Amino acid sequence: MSGKRWMAAVLVAVLQVSSFVMHAWGQAPEPLLTIACLSDLHNQTDLIQGDVSSVRLRGTILTTLAAIRQEEDIDVMVLGGDFTSDCTIPEANWAQVRKLMREATRAAFHGKSQRPVIYVTGNHDYEVANVSGIPKPYNAARYYDFTMKNDIGVLSDDDSFYEEADNGSSGTLRLLAAYHYRIKDFDFVVLNCGKNLVHNNWNYYYSMESVEWVGKKLDQLCQQDSQRTIFFCVHIPFSDSNSISTSEKGIGHGIQSECSQRLKEILAAHPNVVMLYGHDHGYDDAYTRERTSQRVTRYDEWGEKIATIDDNHFDEPISGLTDNQAEQATSKNYSFQNQADEKFLTWKGGMAMTDASAPCRLTGTGDGSFYMEMNRSGKFLTCTEGGEFWGGDKVSVNLYEIDSQTEESLTAHRVKEIPDDGMYIVTGTCDSQAYALANDKCDPTSIAIKFDGVPVTITGETLQMPNDPRAVWTIQGARPSFLSQFMGSMRYYSNALDGNVGPVNSKIVQALMIYVYSDSIVFRIKNYGTSGIFNTSSGKLQILSSPAAYTVLYQQPSEQTTGIVERDKATLSTDPSQGRGDQSVYDLQGRKVKNLSSPLGEDQEGLKPGIYIINGRKVVCQGFR
Repeated sequence: MSGKRWMAAVLVAVLQVSSFVMHAWGQAPEPLLTIACLSDLHNQTDLIQGDVSSVRLRGTILTTLAAIRQEEDIDVMVLGGDFTSDCTIPEANWAQVRKLMREATRAAFHGKSQRPVIYVTGNHDYEVANVSGIPKPYNAARYYDFTMKNDIGVLSDDDSFYEEADNGSSGTLRLLAAYHYRIKDFDFVVLNCGKNLVHNNWNYYYSMESVEWVGKKLDQLCQQDSQRTIFFCVHIPFSDSNSISTSEKGIGHGIQSECSQRLKEILAAHPNVVMLYGHDHGYDDAYTRERTSQRVTRYDEWGEKIATIDDNHFDEPISGLTDNQAEQATSKNYSFQNQADEKFLTWKGGMAMTDASAPCRLTGTGDGSFYMEMNRSGKFLTCTEGGEFWGGDKVSVNLYEIDSQTEESLTAHRVKEIPDDGMYIVTGTCDSQAYALANDKCDPTSIAIKFDGVPVTITGETLQMPNDPRAVWTIQGARPSFLSQFMGSMRYYSNALDGNVGPVNSKIVQALMIYVYSDSIVFRIKNYGTSGIFNTSSGKLQILSSPAAYTVLYQQPSEQTTGIVERDKATLSTDPSQGRGDQSVYDLQGRKVKNLSSPLGEDQEGLKPGIYIINGRKVVCQGFR
């Protein structure tokens, strides 16, 4: 992606939102790629058992595919898994199901020579052959051999990963556990439900071998092009996904299993990944009601959840909605880097400093203070007796952003909202005395490692103290990373509209459409079943026929450079070869705060320490002179 496009998206995102809304929902050019996603088709037992000639697909599936053909011009279709439910059918019946699915999905394309349909194996798909745990007479999930191999292409050894699953007295089953296709210059990496689900479709664990293969493939693709958008297709979501019916529907039965944790680490290292998932289609939270973003989950560089909505991720405005747009974050992850030793604050059974950045989560208390959880430990920074800092239960601390810093002293003011990146003093109070967190261990020989506090003077909202680099922290918000998006379902169950279990053809039928443009991606869940306002035991329920779309503006991560910003030129002292370029300084919200070519007048303040955008690059500025 060019620097100009990134500048347009990042530096003036706030001003351009209205134009992007027109781009995405009114006067849009043709998308570079259009993807239709259907998941959890669940063709039921009575439709696919018996005589082969009577095998048929659920009517709502065929109705949805016909509507997609009429309304869309798709380039790719992704089927998110669970093509049938639990049952035992002869191989001939399954061959007929597969044949009908191929014919129906291919018919949704408009006159294209290539009609690629990607099949993601779900937790029920191996169970078609046998649900009793005895050896399976055939592999019901051989979609590659019978569909994709002909319709998309032959997978090379480098683009496919197979694993062997125990099949009892019949030996083993060779399963396609993960694979990669490139379609219209876009990448699709798929992680199938593999050997861990062959005998138990409730075992929501992917093998570590297949997870690691996904990591290597993503690394390989990003080495070729670090800005390439990659669609990662999987059946089972993460347990912390927004609007999930229960955490037990996620990878690892709601706990941070090894494979779940490792997969999150892998995806978090690749910020251009869009994860598409299915599986969780039971109960009222499952179906999308008014906004596609209801089931969008965004993660930061540490795999922690962040706000769904910001300047570069936003909902389509639709009047008359009963709910409000998702709120901005009330908590956020930061790294805390100490000025004295340039190491990062963390928790490792006690207070610690580390060479690698670690997350500290700040959450507003509502009264202008913050809870500060260290490294996902459940331990919160606490000022204890004698001004020592330790990790304990939720006790609030205060943040003071540095206004001025000399060799002898510094002055800072208290911040009461989720802070911007910059240089701060962190304070706690014990016995009416305020102390600033420093990076020194109180007693290195003690098992309970605590950090010293430095006494400070606070008058109103202003903090003053001798300049002590041990107590100065550069905090930087976590970089946004990947997002996950629910693909919808062809069959919702156990909800207010369908009853406790729900019929074969449920009232709510939804599929995800994805439109990829040169500067944005638009996600829209479309309802191909019932819509309207319904009276339920829990109140009114509104389901739109076309829930509000969710748009992502492309952002290109830029390198970060630490340096001094000179007032009279647009170069960094650490990079004298950089061209003059745009001589304006922008904050991270795209607002212009300085022009470097203008003299610093008597009525102008200097540039506070912090992170700014200059010449299209994020720069950690130590000052403005």
